[in-house]
Amino acid sequence: MSLKLWVFRFFVLVAEIIITYAVFNALSTDVGLQADFTWHPILMTVGFAGFMNEGLLQYYLGDLDQKKRSESRIGHGMFQILCCACVLGGYIAIFRAHEKGQKSQFWSPGTPFIKVVHVCIGYVAVLMVLLQFVIGLIKLWAKLRRDESMYKWHGYSGITVYFLGMFNILLGCIFWDSKTWVDGWSKTFAILCVFLLFCSLFYVQWLRNGAQNAHSASMMKLTASNEGSDNFYAGAGGGKYTDNDDGFKEAF
Repeated sequence: MSLKLWVFRFFVLVAEIIITYAVFNALSTDVGLQADFTWHPILMTVGFAGFMNEGLLQYYLGDLDQKKRSESRIGHGMFQILCCACVLGGYIAIFRAHEKGQKSQFWSPGTPFIKVVHVCIGYVAVLMVLLQFVIGLIKLWAKLRRDESMYKWHGYSGITVYFLGMFNILLGCIFWDSKTWVDGWSKTFAILCVFLLFCSLFYVQWLRNGAQNAHSASMMKLTASNEGSDNFYAGAGGGKYTDNDDGFKEAF
């Protein structure tokens, strides 16, 4: 991995740690760890801003580091399993909190609009996480049993659910008004969430597209220079390239 990617990796990891500590510190101080509600924002933040973000980067940085997709797929799957567990735990926490408080699991008359939006997006994000998990297992089974790539839209829907989850976390950041949160963490938390979104949805994609274009240009030159040959070598490393190569040929 290049120095630029190591530096990028370091700042992303620091942002994830600070975001996790911020929500844990504020909720444990202002609400208490014994409250079911406390674990809703904590687990949702860890799930989306931590594990899902890392799961996406396993593929993107793996491509940039020229790793085989089979290697990146293992890390991606592990992080997404952890993400799914956290998101389900976060939903159970808010469900129990509402149940104990005899509150609606959706919203009540007079609920502020921003909270209604938060609830709606939250349910969509949770359902999409579950769908992604099931589709991911099917894709893995097909890849291992038949070496077949299925449901190519899985990668694009993954980016969508990541964006929804992070956006919903930001909404929660806006309307949560406890003292420790407002006075100490809200602005830092919001800035770092935007930073993670930018890194995972734009910066890494830009680097990856540039590498893919360079890879394609290199392959075109090699194809022209080896015209008529059954096999040819891809890149400076001399790896054999075929239509089944699982590098940049496969989008997700």
